[in-house]
Amino acid sequence: MPKQEFDLLDYTAPIIVGILFAIGLFFSSLIINFTCIKKDDEITHFEKWGARRNIRLGPHSLSVVKKHLDKLIALHNRRRCVNTSI
Repeated sequence: MPKQEFDLLDYTAPIIVGILFAIGLFFSSLIINFTCIKKDDEITHFEKWGARRNIRLGPHSLSVVKKHLDKLIALHNRRRCVNTSI
């Protein structure tokens, strides 16, 4: 049996497939986030991630998501201050 010869495409194909899979997963998550999440539902991690980068990635507006993040940060800081004083 003769020896196989591989091209550059043969070596980079797994990387290209992985990148395409990640892009497809991102866009399918984005579509699900806009269609299945309602405005009265909780803020998703996808929206929190987008708000840190000033990108709207869900049904909630950026100002609502940022207010929610500020509340979580304040609550976290308050808990840390209470735990360190013990």
